[in-house]
Amino acid sequence: MNDRERWLAEALVDLADTVDADFDEAEYAHTVTARLAELLDPGEPGLRLADAGGTVRTTVASTGRLGELLALEADFTEGPCTSSQHGGKDLVNDVLGLADTKWPRYAPAARKRGFASVSTMSLRHRESVVGSVCVLSPLGSTVTGTEIRSAGAVVSVATTGILHNRMLRDSTRTSSQLQYALTSRVLVEQAKGAVAVRLGVPPAEAFDILRAYARRHNMPLNDVAKAAIDGKLSGYDLIADLAPRRKRVSRGAQPR
Repeated sequence: MNDRERWLAEALVDLADTVDADFDEAEYAHTVTARLAELLDPGEPGLRLADAGGTVRTTVASTGRLGELLALEADFTEGPCTSSQHGGKDLVNDVLGLADTKWPRYAPAARKRGFASVSTMSLRHRESVVGSVCVLSPLGSTVTGTEIRSAGAVVSVATTGILHNRMLRDSTRTSSQLQYALTSRVLVEQAKGAVAVRLGVPPAEAFDILRAYARRHNMPLNDVAKAAIDGKLSGYDLIADLAPRRKRVSRGAQPR
């Protein structure tokens, strides 16, 4: 590749921007794979992304025959991407003709499709592994040291970008959950006060009445609380289908 430094700079800039609400990991994986294909031609790169639990969710291949091989690797549960993702050391031009012991089903299948060697890189940052990259090279071709270093830079930026976006999404999700919990608490407290006044009961009993209604009618407590505050559920509505012994209210108070 001519002007490799300029290409690498452009690729890294292209892959660096992952702090976006519309970020899509599958689309990003295609972009990373396309960039690696430009760099490593005639080698054929493929990429697998896994979730936090290690389950592969996205698989991208730069060519059809490599796509077939990645599908077989998933079926065989053996092969270079699998080894790389599960803590194996990175490979550089590992000869597939000598890999039958390591990958007894994968290696013959790869050779049958015209590949002679394989290189791998894990998408790893410290203890976090988000996937792996494998590069299959045809007979007569190998990946050079310069190409491996450039590909390593691309993979490193991609790994960092994916992890940062996942942390951002987790943070946003946690913030939303906390806000929802706070809003729910406020609604329920307001509803307790309203029901306590309407029925002339202590706030604790008002809460029991709201919760019991929600359970009987298979409704979220928040929805019941909001309806009680808005007046869509009167005090009578909340206790109408209770047994007589549960309808007691304070002397002189009438459900409203």
